Amino acid sequence: MSAILVDPQKSRAHCARLCYAGNTLMLKPATRIEELCEFAWQMIQEAFFPLHPEQAQSEMPVTKFFRNHFAAEARFTHSPEASDS
Repeated sequence: MSAILVDPQKSRAHCARLCYAGNTLMLKPATRIEELCEFAWQMIQEAFFPLHPEQAQSEMPVTKFFRNHFAAEARFTHSPEASDS
């Protein structure tokens, strides 16, 4: 029988076994993840300014949309904020 476990205080390996056994784990967001999400959202907003990012694909020429998208993706991927070190 599977269970829903909220923020279990277990090791990564134990949590992986719980998931593979069919359980659902609900984890509280860590501060670092929240900061990373905010950083990513800021970069996305900058990439498509002055348009709202959720409407940019409909309001921007396709080539410009993808140029902005890939430039933002590269900046994010290579930024120190996105590094896991």
